[in-house]
Amino acid sequence: MFQHILVPLDGSTCAEEALPVASRLARANGATITVVRILAQTQEYPYSLVDGYPAMEECYYQEVSEATDYLEKVIYSETLRGIAIQNELLVGLPNQILPSLARRKHSDMIVMCSRGATGIKRLVLGSLAQELIRHSTVPVFILRKGCADMAAFNRAGQQQFRILVALDGSEGAEDALLPAARISAAFSTDGVSRLHLLHIVKPRHAGNKQDPLLTNQVNQRKIDESLEYLRKIKVGVQQRLSGKIPMEITSSVVLDINVPETIIQTAEQGLSAPDGSTMGYSAIALVTHCNHGLSYWFGAHVSEHMLGETRLPLLVIRMQEQPAATRKATLADS
Repeated sequence: MFQHILVPLDGSTCAEEALPVASRLARANGATITVVRILAQTQEYPYSLVDGYPAMEECYYQEVSEATDYLEKVIYSETLRGIAIQNELLVGLPNQILPSLARRKHSDMIVMCSRGATGIKRLVLGSLAQELIRHSTVPVFILRKGCADMAAFNRAGQQQFRILVALDGSEGAEDALLPAARISAAFSTDGVSRLHLLHIVKPRHAGNKQDPLLTNQVNQRKIDESLEYLRKIKVGVQQRLSGKIPMEITSSVVLDINVPETIIQTAEQGLSAPDGSTMGYSAIALVTHCNHGLSYWFGAHVSEHMLGETRLPLLVIRMQEQPAATRKATLADS
C-alpha cells in the first residue's frame, strides 16, 4: 500500500498535471502527499548591480517568496482537498535532492509530469525524469504533458485502467507488478487491477548453414520457457495479493529484437483478443537494473528510450540489489 507520494513541482502547468493523478492514488491508499519546489542555488541567479549594489540576493529572496505563495496555493487547491499534505521548499539540484528527499520521507512513489524532450535536446540538456530513472530508489510514475489518455483518469465512463508490464526474466523484475497493481486498481472504477505481462524473446534466425526447422524448434522452446516463466509470475503475484487487490492478469510472449519499440507498439495498439477486437493499455510498467535486466536488454537503456517515444504514462522501478531473503520479506509485506 502506498503511504507517501512525492510530487515535484516547478510552477508550470505541465508539472501540475501530476496533482490529480497523485491525489487519486492518495485517496485510494490513504496516503500522504508531499509537494516539493526546488529553487536554484543563489550563485546561479543572474548577477547585476542596482545603485552600485549586487541584486543577486534580491532576486533569490523574491523567488523564495513567490515559491512559498505558490506552494500554499497548491496545498489548499480543490484537487488536494481532504488529503494529508506536506510541502517542502528546497534549494539545489533537483536530480540530487529528489532521491534524497524520497528516502528521508520514506516515499513509496514519485509522481511527475515530463515534457518528453527527445533527440539532441534530450542529449544535451537531459531531463529530471531521465535522471530519476537512473538514480531513484523508489518507483517513478512519469506522466506525459498533455497526454490525451490522462483525461481518462477522471472520466466517469472509464471502467478499466490496464497496465502493460514488461518483464525481462531477471530476478526481481516481477517486483514491478506490485506498484503497478495498486495504480491499476486505483484508476479502475471497479477497483480491479488489470495487468498484462509481456516477455520479449530475441529470436534465433536461420543462417546459411543452419536448418530452418531446427531454428524454429529453438524459437518455440524459448517461447514455451517464457510462457512457463510468466505463468509462475502470475501465480506468485496472485498468491501474494490474494485478499488485498482483486486482479485480472493476462500474458503474452513476443519474438522480436527491437525491445522498446515492441513494448510501445503493444501498449499503444494493444493485442488481438479472441473475438478479433484489440484494446490498448493505459500505462506501461517496467524495471531497470542499471547494468542488468531491461537496461541490458540487447544493449539499450530501454526505459530512457521509451521515455522519449511513448505517449503513455510510464512506471519505472529501479531494482536495488538485495539478498533473496530480504526480497521475499518485502514482497510478503506489500
